Parts: sequence; structure tokens; C-alpha cells
Amino acid sequence: MIYDTDAATAFAKHRNGTLDSGIEKCRYLHEAAQVNRIDGAILDIGCGPGFFGVFLRDVVLTDTEVILLDHSERMIFLARRNANGRNNMRFTIANACQMPLATASVGMCFMVNVLHQIRDRLAAFQEVMRALTPNGLFVVVTPSRENLRSFPLFAANPELAENQETQLPDASSLVGLADEVALQLEDRRAIRSRTAITGDHFLKLIGGRFLSILRECSDTQIQSYVRNTKDYLSAQEETEVLPYWSDAFLFRKDGTR
Repeated sequence: MIYDTDAATAFAKHRNGTLDSGIEKCRYLHEAAQVNRIDGAILDIGCGPGFFGVFLRDVVLTDTEVILLDHSERMIFLARRNANGRNNMRFTIANACQMPLATASVGMCFMVNVLHQIRDRLAAFQEVMRALTPNGLFVVVTPSRENLRSFPLFAANPELAENQETQLPDASSLVGLADEVALQLEDRRAIRSRTAITGDHFLKLIGGRFLSILRECSDTQIQSYVRNTKDYLSAQEETEVLPYWSDAFLFRKDGTR
């Protein structure tokens, strides 16, 4: 995905808002990093504005190098700005399938809301496997395909849901990719914040194209999605909207590899 300046700024603003369950995702990363001994750098693939990498740098791994990697030069610019001069942080413009990192140099790698945007997922998993140290961790957090239509936007707009479902990996295929490159599944769970926003605020976010899939839509389509969602919320007598569900996975590289 290629971001222009406005899209990059909007992404930075909305990506980790209430509907993204950013705090729960941070909690999952925090748990993975604290419970396990990290031997090597920390790598955030598809870092965007750097929210999660900066969080780990500040809260868990103050003495460990954190690498923020994104294919978008503008996103790296935002990440560098948000890092605000913190030490032990490196910024890299690169593709997830061809990372300029030494073999067995990364102790923990993570992708948050990124995997569905990568076309060659097997190549990305192979590259992660190459970069990880023995016993290294790979955390993947992705919007839940299984629970997608429980989210009012997609419940109200089936054609949009179908489009999104074609982009999202299902859990079994993701685990299958890990098996193919010999990554071991250690944990899997569904995560979602319990903090809701008002229905009116939600409709405004749809109008502002808060999800990347909405940035591909025309103004006429957006107006239709807002109208359909408003009717859906009214029919369900719902005045608040909870975040969408995400699936979180923790994989580990075998210590002998």
C-alpha cells in the first residue's frame, strides 16, 4: 500500500485509537516481551507511525535496540518524529520480504495490522525466520476474519465485508504458514478493548475513512456505508460501538535452528 501525506497523517491519528484496541495490543506485546528472555534486537515490521515500537522501548526494553521498519518513507518519517530522539532506535525503509538485517540478529519480531497487506506472506514468514535468533519470538496481530461481521460497519455492508475478508488471513492459513517455515505456535487468543465510542462518533470515523480499506472507496460509497451503518445501529437499538476483534498469535523459532 502506498500512502500519500494526508493518508499517512490520518493513519497515524486513527490507527491506535479506541476502535483499534491499541492498549490491548500493547498489553499482548508487553506480556510476550516480559515473560520471555529477548536475545537480540526488537523488530517492528510495518511500524507505521511507530506507536508499538516506542511503547516497547519505553516500557519493557529500554536497553535493547528497537528497529522500526516500513516500506513507506513517509511512515518512517512519522515514526522517527514520534520517537523524539530516543536512543537505541533504528529506522529502516524496506520490504518485509527483503529485510536488510543480519541472519539471527532479531530476538523478537512483531507485525500489528500488517500481514493482510503483504501479498507474499510465505516469503515474509521465511524472512522473519531467517532474521530471528534461536528461540526468537514472532508476534502477529491481525484483524479477525472470523469475527469480522460482528463489527457494525461490516454487518451493515456485506459487500465491503466480503472485500475485506478476501484480504484477511484466516487463522488456520496463518498457522499453516508458520508450520511451513518451522515456527512453533505458543499462544493464540482473540483480543478486543471493552471501551466503546458513541454511534455518532463511529459514523464520523467512517466518513473520515478510518480503515485502510475505506481509502479505496469513492465518496458515494462512503456515504452509502455511513447511511447503511446508521440504519443498522438504529435497527439494533445500539447507541455505542465496541472495537473490532483482533487475533493475536505468538510463534517461536526452535532453539536448535
